[in-house]
Amino acid sequence: MALIEHLEIAPAWVVGSSAGATITLRLAGVRPDLLRGIIGHEPAPLFSLIADDPSFTPMLDDVGRREQAVVELIAAGGHA
Repeated sequence: MALIEHLEIAPAWVVGSSAGATITLRLAGVRPDLLRGIIGHEPAPLFSLIADDPSFTPMLDDVGRREQAVVELIAAGGHA
C-alpha cells in the first residue's frame, strides 16, 4: 500500500506469487481503490482454508512431503 501511495501510481496492477499472492489478495480486500487489477499465482499459504476437508488430505500431505524435502536439501547445503 505504502509504495503505491508514495509513488502515486494508483490504480496499479499488482502481481504476487506464493506468499506474495496472499499479500496481493489481502491488499485487494483492504484497499481495492489502489488497484486496477491483480494476478495471484499459487497462493500456497491459503492451503489452511481447505485443511479441514478430508478430500484434500492426500494432496496436502503430498505438498507437505515435498516442502519438507526442499527444507532438508537447503539445510544440507543444497541451495541449487
